[in-house]
Amino acid sequence: MLEAFVWRPDYLPLNGFGLPQVDFDAPRLLAFAFLFEIDEFLDKKTAGNFVRWMDDIDFGVNTIEEGKRILRGLDEILLTRGLRLNMGKTKILSSEDARKYFLPDENRYLTIINKRLDKPVKLNKSIEDEKKKIRSRFKKFLKKDKFGRWEKVYARYFTTCSKTQDRFLEKYVPLLLNNSPDLRNNIYRYYSNLGFNQTRYNHLVNFFESDHCSDDSSIFAVAKVFVDWKIKAGKIRRNNFVNLAFNTANRSLANFSASLWLLAKYSSSEELSNFIDNHVSTWQHSRFLSRQVAAILPKIRDSKVDYLKKVFTDSGRIDSLRIINNLDLIRNTSPISSNINCYLEHGTGTVKVYPLTKFLIVIDILNNTNLNSSARIELRDRVTKRINDPLYLQEINSLKIL
Repeated sequence: MLEAFVWRPDYLPLNGFGLPQVDFDAPRLLAFAFLFEIDEFLDKKTAGNFVRWMDDIDFGVNTIEEGKRILRGLDEILLTRGLRLNMGKTKILSSEDARKYFLPDENRYLTIINKRLDKPVKLNKSIEDEKKKIRSRFKKFLKKDKFGRWEKVYARYFTTCSKTQDRFLEKYVPLLLNNSPDLRNNIYRYYSNLGFNQTRYNHLVNFFESDHCSDDSSIFAVAKVFVDWKIKAGKIRRNNFVNLAFNTANRSLANFSASLWLLAKYSSSEELSNFIDNHVSTWQHSRFLSRQVAAILPKIRDSKVDYLKKVFTDSGRIDSLRIINNLDLIRNTSPISSNINCYLEHGTGTVKVYPLTKFLIVIDILNNTNLNSSARIELRDRVTKRINDPLYLQEINSLKIL
């Protein structure tokens, strides 16, 4: 699965090397495990005075010579794993240069202010004074030289403003999305936490439709923000997302997948069904896309279940057939098991975002007239207490359970 996400030119085969640069836990976990030996080496050589995040390593030493010896040792270890240090990105800094490079005072301020905010934010108390101080500090920060870890500090300001729900960083977003790829994930989280408004929508749509949004990671991340937003039901807004999905689906396989999930949330069953029909040549020969199509079956089950099973059978998409079989099994389990109820209730804590995948399973079960109506009503009552998305609630409450 991971190998399928690794970028390569269309005319070259997969070489079995590298991890995809996508926001999934699996590649991060593999990268960390692969470099555990590096951690042991650095811990011994620096007396624990090092930090590593994925393949980004910082460590402190007393002399330049000591730093060079450790770098040689690192390179030798990496060679045994088929890797090399990127010497073009490797720097040895004096303590004075390191202060400019790592911006410790700025990081210290953000650490302190974030800890100070935890309690009032949790208790929903006013933090207007803190917001003003953060804005003032940020404006001074922007005047600093764009050197070293400047973008990482910028990213922390987005994280802080997500916590304070302060929208003042919005005006910087369009240029940053286009020109600062390292800040994009922080921007996505910031806009996801702030929620929908027309300005944020326009910023993300303009980026999504531009040539700047060409990597799979950005395409999936923007689509996730769109799907996670809790937007009140309205024909115009829903049509905007539907049109965006139709207009961008042909740009790449990642765009097709993103369009599929946008339509699974915002379109009608008929619109989604037509989309599947019109793009059959795109998804039927792709293992990944076929699985994505199978996963949205609950939205179009009445009109497409037999058709999809036939296409998957004819094209040998066993994985996609397994997904449909699993959905059938969950849909037809009677009585509805405690495990399924627990899964669809999405835990016991506060629900920040109710997943689209679980919503689709909920409507699949609620639409199954072969199940006892009282069991379906009980499930509906359980999950609607946990769901906080207006569109999901509208669709669930519109179902007639007899």
